[in-house]
Amino acid sequence: MKLFNGVILLLLLSSVVSLAQPRWSAKLRAKSEIDWMKEDLRLSGEQLTRASVIVQDFHQQMDKAGETPETRDKAQQRLMRKKDMDMKALLNKAQYQKYYANQIQMRQRERATYKDGRQPL
Repeated sequence: MKLFNGVILLLLLSSVVSLAQPRWSAKLRAKSEIDWMKEDLRLSGEQLTRASVIVQDFHQQMDKAGETPETRDKAQQRLMRKKDMDMKALLNKAQYQKYYANQIQMRQRERATYKDGRQPL
């Protein structure tokens, strides 16, 4: 229920924000993802520490990935695969299944939001 309420709140807030606004910083995106993992995946203290490093590094590298759309796409795909492998090594099977299902949903929403599947730079 908390997740549903959070999604509704996020949708309402995003409809108010102008499309010209800059996207979230790597730090904010990482915090949001870690908060979700902490609550929904019920991470242990050690898992939370390691996941925080993985996610923060991922979002920082995603912001730096590639100079052209083509090289950016390849770099981002490589980074997503690496993050998924790191998370698979960190999480137990049930946690990883929930994590990966969430990743698939986010990637599908991303493709549906942007015509060519890419966020603007």
